Amino acid sequence: MRYLSIIWPVLTGASANDKISTNLLKGIMRLLETPKGKTVRVVEYQGGKGVDFKLRQLGLTPGKEVKVLRRAPMGGPLMIDIEGRSIALGRGIAARVQVEMD
Repeated sequence: MRYLSIIWPVLTGASANDKISTNLLKGIMRLLETPKGKTVRVVEYQGGKGVDFKLRQLGLTPGKEVKVLRRAPMGGPLMIDIEGRSIALGRGIAARVQVEMD
């Protein structure tokens, strides 16, 4: 991990204090990047009131565990499991959700 914290800014051109590099070191990633079959915990999401409202309606709130069931080919939606419910989530929304591995 120490090596990654040193080399990450060099590879990406980001500063050492950048939020992206800090999140990467903590094991935080986007839901969109989560491998199929993995269970993750929602940390936060970025977006306006509309995104916040929609995700809360679906039950996708910080602290909830989510499992990625399927990834549709050709840029299609992700099929996720939240508390026993299967939900199709578009890639644009999935890219706004920050998660961490258990």
